[in-house]
Amino acid sequence: MNKTLLAIAAALLCAATGARAAPEMPVPTTALTVAPTTTEALGDKGFSYFIGLSQLHSHYREDVHLMPIRSKVTASSPLLVTGALYAVTPDWLLSLDNETTFAPRAATETWTATGPVVAGVTVTSPTLQTDQFRLSESRTRLLVHRRWQDQVFLLGGTEFHSQSFRRYAYQSGPDGLVSIASGQTSEETAAEVVLALGAAIESESVRRQPQHYSLRAMVGVPVWRRVESTSAPQTRFTGLGGYDLTLEARYSRAVLDDVHLGGWVKLSRSERARDTAGASLELPRSRLDGLAVGLELLWKL
Repeated sequence: MNKTLLAIAAALLCAATGARAAPEMPVPTTALTVAPTTTEALGDKGFSYFIGLSQLHSHYREDVHLMPIRSKVTASSPLLVTGALYAVTPDWLLSLDNETTFAPRAATETWTATGPVVAGVTVTSPTLQTDQFRLSESRTRLLVHRRWQDQVFLLGGTEFHSQSFRRYAYQSGPDGLVSIASGQTSEETAAEVVLALGAAIESESVRRQPQHYSLRAMVGVPVWRRVESTSAPQTRFTGLGGYDLTLEARYSRAVLDDVHLGGWVKLSRSERARDTAGASLELPRSRLDGLAVGLELLWKL
């Protein structure tokens, strides 16, 4: 019995010694790629931009209802555009943009008769009046972008719009139907809040990207409006009829890791319905068509 126990003990001792002496098997290692966190991914999205070399060409028209009269003018002015796109979550973006005319140029506005008789007088010339015209505008737009699919977003937000028409250097036509003094200056100002909806294709990022592109289509309707004129200083027009249409595109290429240089173009149409105050005061139906182009600088620092 003792010999048997000693044999078993010896065998266990040898097994234990062999186990300690056995070389350890190497553990295979695999290179791991750690995905960026959500915060890091969002930090690369979005950008700021500035458009300093841009030009706005505007075609403005008014149609008077109380008399067969129409005005037309084509004006242009430099335009300053700034803004930014912010990534709030992977599927929600926020944009803030501003467009402001700078040193608008004067243009000649022409008022013409659209019928043979104006104010009971048979006209001999369709030109009733000319004047010098300056248009100043400012638009600030706040939009929420909701990802619909890949790079396609649905847009919604608010635009704050102010506008000023200044007229001076009046000249009456051959029939003398307009009696405004040549040295008189009149100004019409409008302030609006516009509800805007639309869709966009947006590549979202500038940082470490070879290119950036964006296309937006928007429709807007005024939800608050106030128009005043020095010709009738006690009167305010508050009618809300009308709409806005805009199509905006941009494309840029990287010049540095975090800086892009590119182009920007915008087509717009803004139409407003006529409004009246009393029996003789009328704010004519108007339409403003615009084409703006410019070079832009984008960055994400």
